[in-house]
Amino acid sequence: MPGSRRRKRILIVGDRRKGRVAALARALEPELNKKSRVIGIDLDGNINLQKTRADLILVLGGDGSILHTAHRVADNTVPLMGVNLGNLGFLATISADETPERIAKIVAGGWSIEERSQLSVEIERAATGKILQIGHALNDVVVDRGLRSRLLTLSLRIDGRPAFESRGDGIVIATPTGSTAYSLAAGGPILHPELNVVLITPICPHSLTNRPVVVPGKSVVEMEVIDSDGEARFTLDGRTPPRSGLRTGDRIRVRLADVKIRLAMLGDDGFYTRLRNKIHFARPASG
Repeated sequence: MPGSRRRKRILIVGDRRKGRVAALARALEPELNKKSRVIGIDLDGNINLQKTRADLILVLGGDGSILHTAHRVADNTVPLMGVNLGNLGFLATISADETPERIAKIVAGGWSIEERSQLSVEIERAATGKILQIGHALNDVVVDRGLRSRLLTLSLRIDGRPAFESRGDGIVIATPTGSTAYSLAAGGPILHPELNVVLITPICPHSLTNRPVVVPGKSVVEMEVIDSDGEARFTLDGRTPPRSGLRTGDRIRVRLADVKIRLAMLGDDGFYTRLRNKIHFARPASG
């Protein structure tokens, strides 16, 4: 019909092994189809999200599910909208307490797009000089001591220049989005997600002078493993990729990726509102 608005194409994703996901997906499909169009339900990770032509991916789960979906979409710029079935749900915009009817109205109605920076990661192996392209991280890249009992020493260079040496449990390299995740628990600052910066937070450093550092978004952060017995490791958004064991002399280079992740957010669900509601930011102490 001329002048009619095309219905949004919705792809539902989640992990059927997690409670409520499969049941909610079944309940949502007929409701979403009233004003939108469900083009698929993927609860087993079978659909190639890099090639989907959906207008929106509706993610059922917690922040971990959204991070996993962000890895799967890779360079695809399709927006992600989260229905929080986890504990914190800082990245999710819809509460699990909403009915399927209400969720369908939210999806069909107005929402805004927030573009979030990702980190691009590569490793240069000391033994061979070979450079491995590892992938992207929406929250953080963590290099830690793994199962080893001894402290891990890492030498950091920023844009090719020596910056500092950290001896402790490891280092978190985070985006502004990831500043409220592991980095926050390690003592790092909260950053607004629209900032074009990279955050470096030492984990339990064996020095009172090793503090979190914020560097420009154009920076290349390089961590060299000074001492390792093969048990040091790195993770991307909490996941351990293949070939992730680190040895002495290996270098991990981190920079902001060219492609950003797009999150669909409700208009009244601003960053500071989420800080107050999710982590009780700046709440006065009760007497």
